[in-house]
Amino acid sequence: MGIDAVLLRRILRALVQVLVLGLGWWARKYPNTVKTRPNRQRMPKFIAIFGWVLFVVGAVQAAIGLPTDPARANNLKGMLVASALMILASLVFVVIQHNWFVEPGADRVDFRTVFGREKHIEYQDIVRVREYSAQGQPFIQVRDSHGTKLGLSLQLYDMSP
Repeated sequence: MGIDAVLLRRILRALVQVLVLGLGWWARKYPNTVKTRPNRQRMPKFIAIFGWVLFVVGAVQAAIGLPTDPARANNLKGMLVASALMILASLVFVVIQHNWFVEPGADRVDFRTVFGREKHIEYQDIVRVREYSAQGQPFIQVRDSHGTKLGLSLQLYDMSP
């Protein structure tokens, strides 16, 4: 029986890796753009989908955790706290995906932060560019003379004007 658990763990790990690689490939092949503004790129749609799935799981877990028997109420407090945290985290994923965008233009990059603040960086005002790699994926971080920063993955987002 021990070998079956090890085999199941390896199969699940392989499935998760294939899923992550597939989602990464899908996000690069089909970028999430806005129809009316083709240069505006948003976070991949699976961020919001993951958020909604997490919301449903948290809501179902909360419904299961609401006891009808007062004797069981003390045993299910942890489940209710976990479901509340799952629902909160799911809403954060949905809001982040909804708010964030980047739009490279001819003379500046317009973007919105995950908190909903719209900002821009003029190309002529750039004072620092930092390119780096994290887990084999190229990233860039740009700062302008006013202190505005933008950091993103060059593999996911096409920054050509």
